[in-house]
Amino acid sequence: KCGRPDEQIELLQYKLKMLKENCALLGKQKKLIRSQGKRFYITTEQEESRLLGNLAWAYLQQGNYRQAEGLY
Repeated sequence: KCGRPDEQIELLQYKLKMLKENCALLGKQKKLIRSQGKRFYITTEQEESRLLGNLAWAYLQQGNYRQAEGLY
């Protein structure tokens, strides 16, 4: 998105780590998100899947196909 794949990868890895830690500590199964003024609840599995897809896309932008394939 921002033209800096290295920073994007670091950010996505950090978000995944925080998601796993928060889920383990708090035991939350759902997360409240907002899109176009509407509120939705998504599960932590859906959020993790979304982040992994974004991380794979960032690796593809770098040309790192092996790591991207492992995430998809």
